[in-house]
Amino acid sequence: MTATELELKAKRFTAKMNDKQLGRLHEIIEDIRDVRAYDHARKRLAASDGKTVPWETVKARLGKKFGLKFS
Repeated sequence: MTATELELKAKRFTAKMNDKQLGRLHEIIEDIRDVRAYDHARKRLAASDGKTVPWETVKARLGKKFGLKFS
């Protein structure tokens, strides 16, 4: 199924839902995104042999990329 076909199917599906059901579907989608983000972070940590990035390095990278300054 192509992305366009999936989008059309989703639109037809959501058109039959009431506001409460649509709100619940939105919550479920957010939960799925959270689970996927957690899983991605867990895999990255496992791939790094459990080594974390020191906070000073994180601050330096964020500062360089986004122009942030930390005290």
